Amino acid sequence: MIYIAYWRHNEERISHHGFVIANSRDEAYDIVMSKLQKGYQVTHIYNASENQITPQSLTINFPNTTDYHLF
Repeated sequence: MIYIAYWRHNEERISHHGFVIANSRDEAYDIVMSKLQKGYQVTHIYNASENQITPQSLTINFPNTTDYHLF
């Protein structure tokens, strides 16, 4: 499944997000936490779908191959 994870630094108010592929929310949490720098915490993990990913999206453990097709 694809999940969207939100995280932030303990001293900042700005939240960041990215997409992760995992078998469960717990596994998604573990994957994201293993990639974050010291001082950052995961705040939320939600179910997501592939169509939410844009070329600007951060993908954590898979390549972002989305591309816009202009007509």
